[in-house]
Formats: sequence, C-alpha cells, structure tokens
Amino acid sequence: NVSKTTGGLVLPYGVTKRILAAAARSVCLWARADAWTAGATLFNYGTEAARRGFGLGLGAREGLVEIRLPEVTVASVDVRSDDWHHYCLAYDPPALTLFVDGSNATTIANASLDTGNTSSLVLGEGLTGALDELYVYAATLEAGPVE
Repeated sequence: NVSKTTGGLVLPYGVTKRILAAAARSVCLWARADAWTAGATLFNYGTEAARRGFGLGLGAREGLVEIRLPEVTVASVDVRSDDWHHYCLAYDPPALTLFVDGSNATTIANASLDTGNTSSLVLGEGLTGALDELYVYAATLEAGPVE
C-alpha cells in the first residue's frame, strides 16, 4: 500500500514494522538528481521529533548530499550531481554510517536514534530526478555487502 505525496512517495509504517525504535537498520538506494533542488529528500525515515528520524537529502549547493537528523544536518558529502549514485545509510547503534558508491563516506559516532514503532519511509520528496532499487534491511550493512 503506497500513497503519493507532493512530489514523493510514502511507504507506510507497516512496510518497515520489523525495524522499530533503536534497532539496527540500513536503507540503501540508487539516486540521480536531474536538476539540483536544495532541500529535496532522497529518503526520510521517521518523524521530525528529536532523535526520531533520519534521512538523506540534497544540500544547499549542487553536489552536496546531507545526512539529516530532525532539525539538524549532521554531515554531508560531495557527489557529482548528474550521475547515478548508490547510497546506503547504515545504523549500528549508536553509529550512523553513510556509504556512497560502495565507500564509507562518513560516520557519525553518536546518532542515538529511536524512530518509534509507527515510522513511515518517505522517498523523493521535492526531487527532480530518479530513485531506483530501494532496500531496507533490519540489520547494519558493512562495506563488503554495500559494494
């Protein structure tokens, strides 16, 4: 059951109901930005409440992809904006690691997330481009499987 939102898709919490609260998880996808729209979302998982969500989005300047926690951007990496890239955001409590094209791009040592038990997964909100091959794992992926 997938519903359309303004410029994106929402996968209801039933899709990710096995991945609750502070459990380990990984969200991986391929993405391409055809036109850079600052603030666009590749994905967002959880809510806006403090430490209740995380996601990836496009930054203020072209080529900047940001790891987002509610109300704060905690890390960013540079990518070529007109190409497909593989992103995997892996949470191994309390660390959050972003892999880009199979390489560890950055790690946040103390993310301490708790997405609760009714969190939706929002894809592509505000994005002019494409998303492909979304995978959500109830485990933390390491560099080997991400490649």
